[in-house]
Amino acid sequence: MDDPFFVWATPDETARRGVLRAMFSLAVEAAAARGFLWMDERGVVVLLPPGRKLYGEEQAAKIQAITRNAFQSPLVLLDDYKRRLHAGDPGGTDSWYLQYLTVPAAGRSRGAGGSLMKDIVLARLDGAPLWLHTGRRTNLSFYAKFELQTIATTWCEPGGPYVHTLRRSPRMPRL
Repeated sequence: MDDPFFVWATPDETARRGVLRAMFSLAVEAAAARGFLWMDERGVVVLLPPGRKLYGEEQAAKIQAITRNAFQSPLVLLDDYKRRLHAGDPGGTDSWYLQYLTVPAAGRSRGAGGSLMKDIVLARLDGAPLWLHTGRRTNLSFYAKFELQTIATTWCEPGGPYVHTLRRSPRMPRL
């Protein structure tokens, strides 16, 4: 609810709650159908393997419609921001993408996120690089513990937040 990008895009809290619920539900549904979802009492992880997409065409169109309908500034700002944000994406045929790592409020600052990173995310990489976007500056130190570094920072627009692109370099396989 307090993600800086979504607060900027949809300032009305009631509208934002509905938008986020719809977007997260679609993401979980798509991730479950494709085998990209891990969920337990610690939280939810949506992790995309290299070269794979979360949404099919129909689902992508729904997400785009939800986002565009929720955006309360001129759409040209959203389109420009998305273009600039994705221009620096380090994805590729060998990179994993962390779409979501969410922890219930009761599990925050209690190690739940760190255990999800170790047990689910890093355990699946097998030395491959990982990248993600985050709008929360406070997340930077969390992800730094797992060797993710900020490689780009994109400013949404005047009055809007910054979104950070983070990347973890590939690792040599263990012998």
